[in-house]
Amino acid sequence: MEESQHQRTALKSALRMKVEASERRGHEEQMLDQSGRVEALGTHQWYQSSEVGNMSNSMQFSIPRLTTTNYENWSIQMKTLLGSQDIWEVVEKGYEEPQNNGAQMAAQRTALVDQRKKDKKALYFIYQGLDEAGFEKIACATNSKQAWEILENTHKGVEKVKKVRLQLLRGEFETLKMKEGESISDYFTKVLSNVNQMKRNGENVEDKCVVEKILRSLDQKFDYIVAVIEESKDMDTMTVDELMGSL
Repeated sequence: MEESQHQRTALKSALRMKVEASERRGHEEQMLDQSGRVEALGTHQWYQSSEVGNMSNSMQFSIPRLTTTNYENWSIQMKTLLGSQDIWEVVEKGYEEPQNNGAQMAAQRTALVDQRKKDKKALYFIYQGLDEAGFEKIACATNSKQAWEILENTHKGVEKVKKVRLQLLRGEFETLKMKEGESISDYFTKVLSNVNQMKRNGENVEDKCVVEKILRSLDQKFDYIVAVIEESKDMDTMTVDELMGSL
């Protein structure tokens, strides 16, 4: 009788341990399943976030397109774009490849790798602004500085041609005169267009010079207003915008 009681107790204990083990396995499987779902969801969300980030970055700007007539405006836009990406300096100044890579310190190697990346990025941006004919002109350039200088010389000419053009612009500036019936706004635009072209070709044109030019070349009907401005304003510090506001 006593032996039978011990057997029943041992059987109950074995059954209880089996049930507890089964419950533990079920709980562990549930935890693993949840963990897997969380990990998968996290990966998916990261991927979506990464894709949105990449799309956002690619849509932040568009590359200006170089034509046969817009080099000056194109170069200004490209300088701004390259500067915003912190890569204009490598285009303007270039970088030197070391003669002996093995003699470099770790910091120097890191800096060189960074310069190479910036150079290739700048070169890629320049490529994107060209058509097939433009690309052919710089296809052999080994760095962004070379490519930029080729385009500059192609579209603006050598320094001699640049000086000749500047002389023509100076002569045009001196002969500018407001036409009868021409509006103040149109005349200002014409003068400032000439001034901007001179600046792009290396001329330093101060506001004082432009203000004096406009005042002495206005139509006669503005003589009274010109006299008042010259008497009441400081001509040495007056800007072109202030002059236009006064007229």
